[in-house]
Amino acid sequence: MGWNAGPDYCSYTILARAHLHESREDWKAASEQYRLALEKMPDNRRLREKLQWTQARAAGSPASNPGTNDELIDASLMYRDSSPSGPKLKEEMVRSQSKLRELLQGAKSDKSVYLIAETYQVLSFLTSLAVFETDPDSYRAHQLRAQLLEESKHDEGAIEEYRKVLKRKPDLQNIHFAIGSLYWKEQHFEEARPELEAELKINPNHPQALYELGDLFAFTGETQIAEKYFLEALKLEPGMVEAHFALEKIYTQNGRFEKSLEHLQKALHANASDPTAHYRLALVYRKLGRNQDADRELAIFSQKQAAPK
Repeated sequence: MGWNAGPDYCSYTILARAHLHESREDWKAASEQYRLALEKMPDNRRLREKLQWTQARAAGSPASNPGTNDELIDASLMYRDSSPSGPKLKEEMVRSQSKLRELLQGAKSDKSVYLIAETYQVLSFLTSLAVFETDPDSYRAHQLRAQLLEESKHDEGAIEEYRKVLKRKPDLQNIHFAIGSLYWKEQHFEEARPELEAELKINPNHPQALYELGDLFAFTGETQIAEKYFLEALKLEPGMVEAHFALEKIYTQNGRFEKSLEHLQKALHANASDPTAHYRLALVYRKLGRNQDADRELAIFSQKQAAPK
C-alpha cells in the first residue's frame, strides 16, 4: 500500500463508511458504523455525539447535530449543515487546499491517507458551492445538485435536475445515462431504455450503458439482443464481472455450457475474491458431468462463505 496499516487502520475505514452512509442519509447504517468506531475509540466525545445523533435520526426523531465539528470525526461532512458563502467560502477553499498540500507532502500514515481522502471530498463540496454561487442556473450547477440528490437517494429530484442539465446542454455525456441508470436500478425499464439509447448516440463507447441495455433485453427474454450488448460492453471493459455473469446465465439457459465456463473463468480472473463465481462454476461443471471439478468449486465456495468478512 505504500504505508503501514497500523492498529487504527480499521478505525479510519469505519469512519469513511460512516461518512458515506451519512451523506446518503442512511441513518441506520451510519449509526452502526459510528458504533463500531466508538468501540475502537471509546473516549472520543464527539464520536459518541455522532452516534447518538444518527441513532435519533434512524428512529425518526428530528434531532439536531450537537457539539463542535472535529476535523477527524466530521471531516468531509463538516460543512453540510452550515455551508459557507461569499468571502468565507473562498477562505475555506484556500484553507482546505493548504491542508491538502501539507498532507500530501507529509509521511503517509493511516491517519493521513484517510484525511487526504476526506479533504478531497471537502474541496469537492466547497467547489460545488462556488459553482452554485457563480451561476446557480448553469448546467454544471444543476448537474451538481442532481449528483448530490442521487447520493442522498432522492432519485426523483435527481432526475428532475438532470433533465434541467439536458435543456441547457443536450449533448453532455453521461446525463442520459444517469437518468436511465436511476430508472434501470428500480426496474422501470420502459423509462430506462430510451435514456440509455440516447446516451449511446452521444457516446457509443459507454460500457455500463451497454451492459444496462443488455440487462433490459435479458429481463424481457430477448436474449440474442442482450448477448450482443453484453459482448460489446466486454470489448470496452473486459473485466466487467456483471457482464460475464449475465452471459453465463444466457449460455447456461441455452445449454451452451462451454461458453458458460469461459465467462465464469473470466469473471473469476477479474475478481478472484467473489464466491459467487465458484458456486456457479460448480453448477456448470455438474451440467458437463465434471463432478470432481464441481465438488472442488463447491468446497472453495463454502470456504469463502465461512471466511470472516
